[in-house]
Amino acid sequence: MELIPHVIDGAYTESANGARFDSVDPWTRRPWARVAAGGPEDAARSVTAARRAFDEGPWPRMGRAERGGLLHRLADLIVEHARELALADREGGNFSREFFTEPKAVMMAVSDEP
Repeated sequence: MELIPHVIDGAYTESANGARFDSVDPWTRRPWARVAAGGPEDAARSVTAARRAFDEGPWPRMGRAERGGLLHRLADLIVEHARELALADREGGNFSREFFTEPKAVMMAVSDEP
């Protein structure tokens, strides 16, 4: 069975306490992966890493136009890969028509138009 660790501070890592859980495919109702089960220490490490990445990374120093361009590119990629993303969403069981409307909402959220 596949093992899925956390990604904290750009590195794959197990839970601090070693806990894991089975991820169940909602279609087959069978476990398909063992996943690192995060706890308070993992959450704290994640928040610290995210804060550092934001404070020291390029995002806060970018202008509005550059950030907007990146968000538009992200929306374009979501639309372009909507089918693959829908198929990859095994855990949530959201392989449905609803998924294909969400990229439009993302595009609207980053658009300059109402």
